[in-house]
Amino acid sequence: MKAFYLTMTGLAAGLLLAACDAGVSGDTSAPDTATESETSAGTEETSAGTESGGGEPAIDAAAEQPEELEDRTYAAENELAGYYIPATEVGLGPVMLDHVFVGMEFEFAEYFAGVEGAFSPLILVFEDRSSPTGVGELGNTYYEVTHVFEPSHYAVTDQTLAFWGQHDVLGQISFEGEFDAAQVAEMQNGYPENARSALTGTFMIGEQTFENVSFQGWLGD
Repeated sequence: MKAFYLTMTGLAAGLLLAACDAGVSGDTSAPDTATESETSAGTEETSAGTESGGGEPAIDAAAEQPEELEDRTYAAENELAGYYIPATEVGLGPVMLDHVFVGMEFEFAEYFAGVEGAFSPLILVFEDRSSPTGVGELGNTYYEVTHVFEPSHYAVTDQTLAFWGQHDVLGQISFEGEFDAAQVAEMQNGYPENARSALTGTFMIGEQTFENVSFQGWLGD
């Protein structure tokens, strides 16, 4: 398996979504959408995009950092890499989570070592569903305003995923969840239909809590 590109199509949760332009590769460039430059530039540009697209929600980021997350760690032995797409809506106002991207083990190692050109191996992509839509080269519909969130603290193991951080637009974001090892294995073997709850956990965005969120596991195209 090769390193994954980050794709940022306007994927509909719970479905095997429309094919993305870039699937497996060595960075997290956006999938076949007009927001590719926003993704590579990171949070700063995507936050600026919200100003033009509107729909910025009011956020209360009063929650505290989970005590156990003091750094960024990766301790998984099994392959977890892929896209995890929520089966239910997670977000504030029109700004909804599209997917969580988890990179491969060597990508975490390169990122931790500060290798030149290494990209963040754990990011979340939110889309502003009040923003205009466009149609990509593959016929997929996407939202023109997206927000990329890179957790400042996280812990990844074979069994669990936990992260915490602050986003300029959405405020404080945290998650604690568990992987289903059998479903993750099915995803890795190319059977996403058998990975409809490969990850399950609880999100907090500001003071809003989303419990028992299931995530479809998907390798991308």
